Amino acid sequence: MAEVYGTLLELSTYEKTRLLAESREKARRDHIARMRGSKEEGLAKGVEKGRGEGEIESIPRVLAARSGFVPKNIQRNIRSCSDLGALGSLTIRAAACGTLSEFRKRLMA
Repeated sequence: MAEVYGTLLELSTYEKTRLLAESREKARRDHIARMRGSKEEGLAKGVEKGRGEGEIESIPRVLAARSGFVPKNIQRNIRSCSDLGALGSLTIRAAACGTLSEFRKRLMA
């Protein structure tokens, strides 16, 4: 009887150890998944920020190529925009407008 009891205690200890190991492994996997998700989210935000900065830089260049210069107030208005879709539209407008005055009207609209 004592031998059976000893075996039961030993098996019980193994079961607790196994459950503890499984719990630790699950926590490790969850942590890795969270870190991977955070990394992907950070990369996506960085790419979006870079695209916005590229648009902000390209609009005055297009306007300067067409008209020779870009007034500071127009540059400030462009730099104050943080909407990537709006910046894309402004880039197209800068390329399509015949004059700086026409772009200014569209920028203020």
